[in-house]
Amino acid sequence: MAFNRSSISQSELPGPLHHPPGYGLLTRTLVRSPVVKQIIPGRIRGKNYNDVIFIGETFIELYLLSDDGKLRKVATKADFQADIRHARVCVFDSAAAMGAHSLAGYGIPPDLKEESMPPHMLVLSLDSGHIAFLFAQQRGPAVHFIMSTRRIDAKGPHPKHLGKSLAIDPTSRFLAVAAYQDTFRLFALYDTEEIARQLHEGLQLNPIKEEKTFHVNGVILHMEFLHPPANDRDHVTILLVIVDSKQKFRLMMYEWVASNSLQTVMKHGQQGLRLSDDLSMPLHVIPLLIDRGFLMITEFAIYALRADEVGSGRSNFAKHAFPQTDRGEGRQSLVTSWARPLRTATHTKTMDDLYLAMEDGDIYFIEVEVGGPNLVQLVNKAGTLDCAVGTAFAALDYGLQRNDLLVAGGEMSSGGVYLLKIGPTSPLSDPRADEEPRLEETVANWSPVFDFDLINPIGDRQPQGKAMRDRMYACTGRALHGAIAEIRHGIQASIQTTVTYEPGVGQIWAITDPDEKGFFILCAQPDRSTLCFLKNSGDWEDVSQCDLLDMHHTTLAAALVDHRTVQITTNAINVNQVSDRFLNSTELSGEDVNMGDGGVAQNTQMWSRRCEGNSVIVGAAISGIFMVVAVRSEGLLKVTLVSLRPSPDESGNLLNESGTPVELKEDPSSITIIGLEGSLFAAIGTRAATVLFYLIDAENGLQFVHEESMIRGTQTPDEMEQQDLYICESVCPIKSDTTSQLLCGLRDGTLRTFNVELSLGRLNLTKLEDIQFGPIPVKILKNIRRQDSVLLLAGPELYQFQLVGGETIATQIVFEGSAAEPALAAVCYIDNLPYPEIFVVCVTRDSLFYAELGHFSKECVRRLPLEETPRRLLYNKTWNMLIVACSKSISRETNERLPGGGKKQIRITMCSLKFLDPQTCESKLIGELCDKTSGDLIFGQPNEQIYGLCEWNVRIEGRRYQYIAIGTGFLTETQSQPSKGSVIILSASVVDGAVQAKRRYQISLDAPVYSVAPYGTSSLVYCSGNRLVLVTLNMQRKKPEVTAEFKLRSPAVQITVREPFINVSCARDSLCVLKVDTRDTTGGTETTISTWFSDQITRNAFSHFSPQEDIFLISDKHYGIAGLWQPPERRNNGSLTTLFDTQVGSSISRIRCGSLRPPWKAHKARPGVIMPEKDIIGSGVDGSIYQIVILNEDASQLLRYIQGLYITYRETERTQGFTDDLAEDVVLKGDIDGDLLLVVTKLGPQWLRNAVEKSEADGHARSAPTFEDMMRRVFANPAGENVAEGFNVEKALEYMKELLEGIVL
Repeated sequence: MAFNRSSISQSELPGPLHHPPGYGLLTRTLVRSPVVKQIIPGRIRGKNYNDVIFIGETFIELYLLSDDGKLRKVATKADFQADIRHARVCVFDSAAAMGAHSLAGYGIPPDLKEESMPPHMLVLSLDSGHIAFLFAQQRGPAVHFIMSTRRIDAKGPHPKHLGKSLAIDPTSRFLAVAAYQDTFRLFALYDTEEIARQLHEGLQLNPIKEEKTFHVNGVILHMEFLHPPANDRDHVTILLVIVDSKQKFRLMMYEWVASNSLQTVMKHGQQGLRLSDDLSMPLHVIPLLIDRGFLMITEFAIYALRADEVGSGRSNFAKHAFPQTDRGEGRQSLVTSWARPLRTATHTKTMDDLYLAMEDGDIYFIEVEVGGPNLVQLVNKAGTLDCAVGTAFAALDYGLQRNDLLVAGGEMSSGGVYLLKIGPTSPLSDPRADEEPRLEETVANWSPVFDFDLINPIGDRQPQGKAMRDRMYACTGRALHGAIAEIRHGIQASIQTTVTYEPGVGQIWAITDPDEKGFFILCAQPDRSTLCFLKNSGDWEDVSQCDLLDMHHTTLAAALVDHRTVQITTNAINVNQVSDRFLNSTELSGEDVNMGDGGVAQNTQMWSRRCEGNSVIVGAAISGIFMVVAVRSEGLLKVTLVSLRPSPDESGNLLNESGTPVELKEDPSSITIIGLEGSLFAAIGTRAATVLFYLIDAENGLQFVHEESMIRGTQTPDEMEQQDLYICESVCPIKSDTTSQLLCGLRDGTLRTFNVELSLGRLNLTKLEDIQFGPIPVKILKNIRRQDSVLLLAGPELYQFQLVGGETIATQIVFEGSAAEPALAAVCYIDNLPYPEIFVVCVTRDSLFYAELGHFSKECVRRLPLEETPRRLLYNKTWNMLIVACSKSISRETNERLPGGGKKQIRITMCSLKFLDPQTCESKLIGELCDKTSGDLIFGQPNEQIYGLCEWNVRIEGRRYQYIAIGTGFLTETQSQPSKGSVIILSASVVDGAVQAKRRYQISLDAPVYSVAPYGTSSLVYCSGNRLVLVTLNMQRKKPEVTAEFKLRSPAVQITVREPFINVSCARDSLCVLKVDTRDTTGGTETTISTWFSDQITRNAFSHFSPQEDIFLISDKHYGIAGLWQPPERRNNGSLTTLFDTQVGSSISRIRCGSLRPPWKAHKARPGVIMPEKDIIGSGVDGSIYQIVILNEDASQLLRYIQGLYITYRETERTQGFTDDLAEDVVLKGDIDGDLLLVVTKLGPQWLRNAVEKSEADGHARSAPTFEDMMRRVFANPAGENVAEGFNVEKALEYMKELLEGIVL
């Protein structure tokens, strides 16, 4: 069994015959915890940047609030090497900051040289014992943080260590930092001019001028500076709420004159003002803008006070109750945070407006008036947010002429940005629907995560051609906000409006209305075209019957050229003024008029040039005034360059043909006009799997430049037969500041990339790589705004490819706003410049919608709401169904009567089991879960909880029985009664997509069943209390029978099976490997369970995972992850050998394995990785997600060496913005810290080359292999041939990037 590390003797270590492998563990934070503790508006980049700061546990995120009310992420800082305890903002120039909306709201940066310093400075307290001061600077597209720190106390969140909370006086001349008890410290800050001088001269930022420590007797609940009187701005007052040794609440107040030293600070009374005993715990202290007034918020009331009353010893404060609502959980909701909306200076001279946020999402509006008898004049409910609200809540600067904009981070639920109508509603009635807060944007929060799985849903709704990749589904949130969350990384696209549309659309174009009333959406179907109008309001209108364009033939190309719409169909080139003002005109139905020679016809509005005779247009492209048109006529296929005239010539012709038509041997598969190095080219894909490139010459027409085959080298017979798979369906260039590439989408679902060089009229293409998406052709869509980005429609999914330097960054587009993920058939951009929003129009099989694309990639969450707390998750692949164990708290009336009348209510917990469609969250269960015989509800008892859940597929005598095994437990209402539990076996079947489930068997037990797992073909193993039980289904007796038992030292929270072994995670034994033995006896067979191996170290185990037969990954409740090795033969002590033992930033609740590598990473080699074909991730309870990679000895040695180089660098070189104290605090998170190595990859090859040279020149560890030796070992192929020659730091960095960036949710 498990024992302490100190008890391991030398003789018990592994013998020479069975050495443990030298594996190492690389861990990387794939996704940080989404939990946001504070949200603070703060213009720390400059007065023209309306920034909002999200404060997390270990990071800050900077968002820009644009004029459309959307938050756009611009920067993240997560290298504090410490947890953030509290944050506040210093306001140096409130007049410059308030209500300043400029072009920065549209992403256009102002000239920072015009302002000496930002009007705001962020102040953080860290558990490393520091306070940090931060500004930010916009340097081109990147944001650079300027940070300085000051040590104020020892490291660690000790109750007496400073840093628990911060307070900043309204004039930003003083800063206070409090400990949890007994101590706080005041700091006097330099004035704005001195801080601006330090920034301007590039000095180390040092805002602190003077400091003094104060001692109090008690726990410090709250600390706030009060606003000074209007006639005495130098009067400084700080207020503390203290809990003394007798558990009494006291107010303590300190005052001084701002121009004097902190040595002159005076305290009012030795013990402060004791609050009345009938006043419950103060939850918040809110300083008012009016004459040293403040509000004290308790659970049931609001108390209005002034500093003068505290100083005089009065405690009979004005009390204001506010309405409370009970959401059926048996208790009142509490005030969790508050916010002050933006108001004019005139208004705030006499009034102060506030919002109080309740934990259940209710928002209350408070109006304070200086001349009022009790300060508070109004307390009304303003609305309800559709989220739970914690401490992350703020009112944003949305301008003085608009409604209030609130943001909530969400507490165990997703939050959002809400537009709230100014003018509170009556508390006696529910607000009208149009007065409820309107959700403008979701703030994703998927914590806490109780369980998760990696699945690849299949089924009728699963579109064909998707890249085969697992997705993460997690049990998240609680109570009404509980949900199954599908978590993916990508660029979020918010679906705006959707309409049902005709099927069969293959291509679409968006044409801007010249009158700016909306956009015309032209759709090409196999034999015709359709046209609809998307109004600016988001409404759709079918205008196909208005004869604005040719609807009788399929469209091949269309574009808006000089306010005229050009449409090329299979039989004509059409030009028309397509405008909203013509939609209701009766003049649009005129007949075509024959214009004589040239086959030109003209409608009263539309001008057309039609094909003559049997000629057919088989391909076309438009760019600006140029058109490339391929026409088949009498067996010949010719391509012509055509341009659009500004006005008709004498004969009424709008088109001008240039040069001689080019003859093609093969039909074109695609025609695209592309720009390369300032010249235009026609790229023509052919049926012979080639791409022809022609220079577009306005006078001489198309000039041949280059032919590129999509089949490389000599064609094999198989390649000849499959030539059609290599046909190019689309071509598009992509260009960064340093590199030009060409992307070709092939018919077989491959994206082929080329490096482009254009010199002296010669076009050279060098193949870079192939990316296989799926079997459906890849379509590439040019970005109408940027040259370095394109959209890819690969099968039904949309991706963005961006070229940064010479590196291509691919990101999936994740759509939000539909019940099921849309399967796209066609996509086009909407040109809405100069506005910052990016819109696309998308077509699915039977619908048409438009969506707004985000500007940055992030974690996108699709919530499948449950309105209960999900506890366990199971995916049944056969049924394509999620099985979710849930619980919810409800209030139940008892027979006990209350003194004031009525009956007492108690809170109880009820559990349930749900069968859900993974795409829509639609319940698939027919009726209720009932007992087969009695018809009683299976889960109907109070306080019952589902702990274990698994599939149990029984195979007996050639027959297969499909069951679901459930482990439950519940407590009786009196604590004297022991815990009880049961194992419930459900039979289930799916009929027409719906589930029928009934209880087949139930095993009642004396202790809760914490875990359950299938064993063999007909057995089940479960843990009830400390008892592990193996049962086998006896079909003759029609019940499970106990086969063997084993008593554990603590309950098993997880069970896995690898016959004949049973692996259990326990609180006291960490991991215990048990062996099941069956032997024949005279009376039949006897089965026993015995300990085979156990962890040699005691850990409070959380979960385990076995990537291969002899290796275990285990997680504990103290942030630990360990790797254990099981020897092939059992030793005397039966101990598993620890291979590595490390920590991450959160307790890992589950470890899962799947396939998470996207198409552009799927086939990259990963030498040195154990199980390179699989991806392992772990989920923390706080929502953080970690990548876990097991490495062999050679790869571990190389990465530990590079890691050591960086640690040495950090210890000897001061990173910009950190003091010496923080520079020495390099915290390794993991055996091999992937977060740290990711920093190394960004330092670049020159840094690594210098670090290696310095290390080896210093003779560090001369007995150790050199960097070159380690590289050779990692990259040696099985034949022993070294493929990594020489001193290759670039290859090392590329290798680390593949390891660290290969997994994408």
